Amino acid sequence: MTTASALRPFAWALLPLLWTSCATTAPASESVTPAAQAAPAPVADPKPPELRLPKNVRPVRYAVELTVVPTQDTFQGKMDIELEVAEATSLIWLNATELKVSSAQLSAGGNTVAARSVPGGADFVGFAFDKPVAPGAARLSVSYEGVIDKERTQGLYREKEKDTWYAYTVFEPVDARRVFPCFDEPHYKVPWRLSLRVRAGDVALANAPVESQGTPAADGMKLVTFAETPPFPSYLIAFVVGPFDVVDAGTFGRAKTPLRFIVPQGRREELAYALKSTARLVTALEDYFDMPYPFTKLDVAVVPRYRGTMEHPGLVAIGQPLALISPKEETLERRQWYDRTTLHELAHYWFGDLVTMEWWDDLWLNESSASWLEAKLIDKLEPSWKEPEDRLGEQLFALQTDGLASSHPIRQSITSRTDFESAFDNSITYFKGSSVLGMFESWMGEETFRRGLQRYMRQYAGKTTTAKELLAALSAESGRDVAAAMSTFLDQPGAPVVSVDLQCDKGQAPRLKLSQTRFFANKPQGTPPAQHWQIPICVRYGGTGPQGRACTLLTEPTGELVLSEAKACPTWVFANEDARGYYRVAYSEPLRQQLVKANLKPLTPRERGAMLADLRSFASAGQFPVAEALAMAPGLLKEQDRASTEAGVAMLSLLRPDVLPDAWMPHYERVLQKLVVPRAKALGWKDRPGEDEDTRKLRNQLLWFATLYGKDPSLLAEARTLAKAWLEDPSVVSPDRVGTLLSSAASVGDRAFFDALVSKARKEQQPEKRGMLFYALGNFRDPALVREALGLMMDGTFPLRDSWGLLFGVINKRQTRPIGYAFLKENFDKLTAGLGASEAQGLFNVPGFFCDKAARDDAQAFFTPRASHVDGAPLVLTRSLERADLCISAWERDQAAITGFLKRY
Repeated sequence: MTTASALRPFAWALLPLLWTSCATTAPASESVTPAAQAAPAPVADPKPPELRLPKNVRPVRYAVELTVVPTQDTFQGKMDIELEVAEATSLIWLNATELKVSSAQLSAGGNTVAARSVPGGADFVGFAFDKPVAPGAARLSVSYEGVIDKERTQGLYREKEKDTWYAYTVFEPVDARRVFPCFDEPHYKVPWRLSLRVRAGDVALANAPVESQGTPAADGMKLVTFAETPPFPSYLIAFVVGPFDVVDAGTFGRAKTPLRFIVPQGRREELAYALKSTARLVTALEDYFDMPYPFTKLDVAVVPRYRGTMEHPGLVAIGQPLALISPKEETLERRQWYDRTTLHELAHYWFGDLVTMEWWDDLWLNESSASWLEAKLIDKLEPSWKEPEDRLGEQLFALQTDGLASSHPIRQSITSRTDFESAFDNSITYFKGSSVLGMFESWMGEETFRRGLQRYMRQYAGKTTTAKELLAALSAESGRDVAAAMSTFLDQPGAPVVSVDLQCDKGQAPRLKLSQTRFFANKPQGTPPAQHWQIPICVRYGGTGPQGRACTLLTEPTGELVLSEAKACPTWVFANEDARGYYRVAYSEPLRQQLVKANLKPLTPRERGAMLADLRSFASAGQFPVAEALAMAPGLLKEQDRASTEAGVAMLSLLRPDVLPDAWMPHYERVLQKLVVPRAKALGWKDRPGEDEDTRKLRNQLLWFATLYGKDPSLLAEARTLAKAWLEDPSVVSPDRVGTLLSSAASVGDRAFFDALVSKARKEQQPEKRGMLFYALGNFRDPALVREALGLMMDGTFPLRDSWGLLFGVINKRQTRPIGYAFLKENFDKLTAGLGASEAQGLFNVPGFFCDKAARDDAQAFFTPRASHVDGAPLVLTRSLERADLCISAWERDQAAITGFLKRY
């Protein structure tokens, strides 16, 4: 599954501060005993499991028949589970959520006995028998009913497009239990046979190919039966039902696998880019693994919202905002967004589907690996996109999170119900994991690393694994103890900072003195435990002679690296070649000054961005003078390259605009007017023919700061004019610019513009475009309009999933934050009830917007008792409160330096 990282193209989303039917009666060869004809004697209901199912029973095979009508609120199911009973038991626990069991029976040893369903809370159902079931083979048959969700995009859910309803599924991590009473844990990887009773006019598709399709019965329903799948865990099962258009895209790859797209009626014309690109993406994966696509077909189900994007084998789900691009909206950013996300999902066909994690603490085997390979192959397919430079931001985001005391290891222990969503952590599971894999690939060598992955895939195809198996394969292929080194990054939180000093003694080769410690964004209370990593370090250096490089594995707290190729003492050293290492670098003052005096010119753009980000982080943590960091911003913003410009904007965040007293805000605005507005004006609102892509990528960022924070009157006036024109003719500005344009115009908008945006939202059919309009509505400044906009979230007119970005638009700004926070507190229960788990946990980011102790403490008091009721929320809240603490302490420490800088403007 891809998460928020794939929301790059929309500025409003980027801002921080992304089978046959089964019988339910006994076969003729079996007899129903008298005991089976009477209900078992009632017994006290036992306590259900707390997190994981008991190991006394395991599934061997599933056969399911579901009746699914997308216009209805419920579905009906009949399920047979072939079981292996390891020890005698009178109770079998399964996972189930919001399923109503109508009947159940167990067949074993030639007899069939009735089963009594036992309530098991939100996640379990038990099946009790009057006599223990003996060890051996058995079959549990269950008839039940479940809910078709229409609010949260979970389990089996339905969506209405125009006047037509469609049904989809998304089960990761633990929502298969909303559709099947099953063993909903990834290590239970067994074959599934699925049958769907659907309306005669509906298309029904699932993981496996259609095996048969019956003639419609008198009730207008037909039975569609699918072939049995290979062994799959429950979270990868998927199906769709509705009057779809099915678009044949031919075949691809080594096995000439059929490729189709499944879209709502009337949307096929928007598939042009997806039809052109998808086959080359999956073929690139085949080439990397030197292995054919692992399954018999590839149907691409284009689902209504981004949230449903998911790597189901044979039926990958890709969100409409990604796959459906009208010809007028096919921009580079939209193409990049589709290719990156689709390649990520297809990479899961190897990382996750073919070889599956044993338990959710090894989710990184899926997500880190897919994120890493996605970036690698995109760079190979489209080198002009400068993928390594774009991906640096993900690594820096991971390092920023790892600077918190509340960070967690890549291999995160899943020990409670709320931990499942926490595992899908962009910063650590996706971005850090991907960066660590890239670092060790560089250390081992690309081809050696590739052979190790191929060995792993061949050895464990169709099975489940842990980190141990992958690390063993890499170690075996490389002849090095990769496991020992990589485990230091997988199994402990945080990231190292490597201190570097150069020694040039007469008669000896120059050498670098190295030391490592954990980097903290704020000094933790007490003495943190000592940590060290085994760090692959490669350095580049130069001087009067040719440039050189040297590498080492720093395994101890201190070490040294001899620059044996150097003919003289280098005049500069960069200690993280191509910024591939997952660590920060603290240079000695002479080394840092040498690079600064050279304007960082010896460095690549990626290296330049990494070094400047390190300096900014050190300044934010009180480990480097804030005044010196701020003094770098004007020079950086005069440079035309993207790495320097982005770093200059990031340096200005050290001014803490969210906490500046009102008297200093005009100074802050003048800083932006002096340093950012001229570049923004030069770029303008409209793209120009022949522009390089770096220029286009900078445009949104600079315009955002120049208008919403710098408040430049001419850019704001043009934004209002263009925004009004866009309401009538969307072609007046690039689709990639619309989110920034509307938000800027709203920041100076009046009642008429507010009403126009609301009217546009009411008419808009596409959820992602409604979401963009709602984020813009969150940028009005008039308190009355802000309150009216927030009221739209709760009046039932719009799906909450489309409008909730408005709340963060309001809270993101100091002027309207109190209104948004009061609204959140008043409507918290309604908001969490209408949002899915991933969205609901996002509400717990709100304390991180505060930078004063009273507001921070109020937020802690409000959110803490509510966190345990929302999946993933405890971790989000802990980090959010820590970020508030960081801001408070930084302002107390740095306000003199900040105001000293502002006085010049």
